[in-house]
Amino acid sequence: MISHGDFIDLFTKYKVSGNDISRLKEYGLISGGGRHEITVEKDEMAGFQNDNLVLTFTTESDERITFEYSAFHLTDTAKALIDILEIETDNNFFTDLAEHFKRESDSDVIVEIYDVDVENLK
Repeated sequence: MISHGDFIDLFTKYKVSGNDISRLKEYGLISGGGRHEITVEKDEMAGFQNDNLVLTFTTESDERITFEYSAFHLTDTAKALIDILEIETDNNFFTDLAEHFKRESDSDVIVEIYDVDVENLK
């Protein structure tokens, strides 16, 4: 499991303090902080992405694998502010997050990160 503490450590590395997180929650810009599950099954892909990268979870195991992680989610207001202020996604943060998942995930889970190359999608 990727714990709440792991996320706090990661946020701290990028100079986001616990007080910052509390204020963002108070201002209605983030929600959550609870536990979430990802289920990984053979021949299925799970994961999530930011603007530039995709983090995937796959397995060759015939067993269904479920693991938990803690996370905060941006509210619609925060997403709108990011667009208005043209705030760029931090790929280093997302890559570090992927490394946390690689270290902490079940050994049968394959964790990979890919660039989203919009030019090749046209």
